Amino acid sequence: MKGDILMKKFSTLILSFVSVFLVTTAVPAYANTEIKPITISEKTEVKTEQFEKFEGTVVDITNSPEKPEVKYLLLENSEGDRTEFVITDSTYVLEGVQLKEGQNLIGFYEKFEFAIMIYPPQYPAVVIAPVDDKGLYIGKFNENYISLDNEIQLLGMDKADVVLRNGMKFSGKITDRRVAVVYSIVTKSIPGQTYPEKVIVLDYSDVIPIVVNDKVIDAPPIFITPNNDVMVPLRAVAEELGYTVTWYGESHRVTLSNTISLQLDKDYYTFAKMAPISLGVAPMVVKDRGYVPLSFFREVMQLNNAYLFEGQLVINNYEKME
Repeated sequence: MKGDILMKKFSTLILSFVSVFLVTTAVPAYANTEIKPITISEKTEVKTEQFEKFEGTVVDITNSPEKPEVKYLLLENSEGDRTEFVITDSTYVLEGVQLKEGQNLIGFYEKFEFAIMIYPPQYPAVVIAPVDDKGLYIGKFNENYISLDNEIQLLGMDKADVVLRNGMKFSGKITDRRVAVVYSIVTKSIPGQTYPEKVIVLDYSDVIPIVVNDKVIDAPPIFITPNNDVMVPLRAVAEELGYTVTWYGESHRVTLSNTISLQLDKDYYTFAKMAPISLGVAPMVVKDRGYVPLSFFREVMQLNNAYLFEGQLVINNYEKME
């Protein structure tokens, strides 16, 4: 008898536990999850496997004497420590950032990047961000949009604003690409879930690689205008071809080894003493980088080949492709 009573009590206890379990697990995971704002400074205190950061005030900014597009940004934090960042074509500068003295900024760099043995240490900047109330995560994601360190998961990616470093839309997969994610709120779950405001693809060399004389060059990505004109970064390609690129700021004019001349926003190209050439599209500036139409390399530079071919952009003066 006592055994039967004990068994009934035990069964009742088990049933109660199962009922409670079923009721609690029937509630959606998001329903009781607290959502809180995360600032860049708070979020990035959690280090990823790949990146480090330094936050401080801009105390000096200079241009490289060899390459005017390269800048050196010196930051100093509240403790007097300093770090210098090298800003190049490979650096993404977030919207709202002003590269001038007195601005509070955060520089992100590769965790295992070797610094030049000087003080202050000098690193190539991957991302330069403002100190504000936005969240920022830099890293890679799997096919479920969960970061590889399980820190954060991206929701609503079918409607997300995904762009390349030059601001052009990116419609490919971000899986296993290094991206910067800007967001406002994130859940306290593991991983934290958020709807991104913007996703910037930092690794894009395999989107459409630019191959000059059989060499894949490091250059800003190409893009296609609404009129289907393929636009190509001028400086990177021209320098790889052996030209010296000179920019005249006041007149917005560019010369290539004093042989080729063009002016931004004007469909007017000259080669040596030949008559001006019209290509149907003017050179333009995107994110402080000059772009020309792909036809520029055939019609103005008079190269044999400048085509999109088998998923890559090929530019050379080899035997003409049929």
